[in-house]
Amino acid sequence: MSAQINISKISADLGLIRNMQYPTSNEVSSYTLYPELHIGGSIIGKFLEWDVYWGYWNDGVKEPFNIRDAWTFSYSSNLIGTRIYFYPQDAFDDIVFPFKLAAGLSYHFVNMHYVGGTDYVGNIGKDSSIRFLTLDIGLGLDFNIIEKISLGIEGNLYFRTDISSPANSDGLSSLKMALTYSF
Repeated sequence: MSAQINISKISADLGLIRNMQYPTSNEVSSYTLYPELHIGGSIIGKFLEWDVYWGYWNDGVKEPFNIRDAWTFSYSSNLIGTRIYFYPQDAFDDIVFPFKLAAGLSYHFVNMHYVGGTDYVGNIGKDSSIRFLTLDIGLGLDFNIIEKISLGIEGNLYFRTDISSPANSDGLSSLKMALTYSF
């Protein structure tokens, strides 16, 4: 069987992503709204597909937290990435449940905007940015609504590939609903 790569799908996802706020404050959620746009297609038949995507999130923090001796930052991020999806029900006759497995890489462009607060000696924070690569894995379900349109749900975990990561970037995850058009 030879590879037959094509572009045959576009998708718009909307969900929640774990942001980079420390879970020490009740003043902001650890999750924020997360849209993703995809374009992709099949690699080998219907059971193996690829996509490239862009996503964006912003935690919306506008006021300093009421935490002594700590800076407050507002985080936002653009993500670009690629994933490979495996659909077991299309590869094996005895699997009927419409689930998919995903694996891929994404690059995160994170901006840290200083909102307020001081450290223990009175220094103020500074705007900065970080960039990092993650290995992504996911599990999802896809249901056909009509012939070319499907609705799905997908959860993903993002694992940092560098060992010098700040503690508050661990545990990135997302849960999304997807509307996909196949052409």
